[in-house]
Amino acid sequence: MTGPGSEGLETVERLLGAGGCKVDAKFHQLLSSRTGDHSPSEQQRLKEEGTVWKLLDPALTGFFRCAAKGVAFASEDGIKRRYGQTLKENYPEAGPAFLRFATSFWTLKLLLDAQPPSWRETLAGYVLGQVELNVSGLFFPTRTPQAVQRVAERELAQRQTLANFPELYDVDEFMRGNPILLRDKSHESSRLRLTRQQNPREIQKYEHIRPAPVFGPRRCLAPFPGGPYTCTLAPGHSGPHVAHGGFLWPFKKVKVMAVWDDGP
Repeated sequence: MTGPGSEGLETVERLLGAGGCKVDAKFHQLLSSRTGDHSPSEQQRLKEEGTVWKLLDPALTGFFRCAAKGVAFASEDGIKRRYGQTLKENYPEAGPAFLRFATSFWTLKLLLDAQPPSWRETLAGYVLGQVELNVSGLFFPTRTPQAVQRVAERELAQRQTLANFPELYDVDEFMRGNPILLRDKSHESSRLRLTRQQNPREIQKYEHIRPAPVFGPRRCLAPFPGGPYTCTLAPGHSGPHVAHGGFLWPFKKVKVMAVWDDGP
């Protein structure tokens, strides 16, 4: 029987089954229910038993198992209709393993977005939304400066996650063909990041740059990414940020401690 949200419910049950969770008639009814369908005592029982989190774990497991095979949860043609490009066009440098994974994720997202708002209020709707949120946050994050700066941390988390499925994923192969990580790594490596401790030779070319006067104009104070330094040049300066240390007066005893830019 079909109805509003039926495709979403079927997909959740498919993920749960792939994750080793058997879905019987009673379970089916629970997945179709909303919070308001349960009495306060029943809601409390479900909360205490951690029902949602017990469902989310096998649902995520099921997704990763499906994604290793490139299972499509909606028509792949919908990806180009919705986003203007096919996955191969959007990720030309992607390897086969990543493309299979991306096929499962983006078709899952298409299916989720097509469900009526009322279905999102069901337990199945919540579980599917959490699967999408967890996978997107780790593998398809919104490209922000913060996300780029944490690319190494994200790669480690991806490796640890995929390592849970050694029979399905060659982790090194997946990473070599992961275009999002490759792009973020390239973006990060193109930035200027020097410190006296880690780059003593390279930083010498900036030793001629003097800080803004202690008395007079305020300093730039832009922070060094992930470090204890702030820019000691005048506001609106040209070129990269520079942080000085040592004795600020007289200037001849000042040393350049760090040099960086805001990235491309």
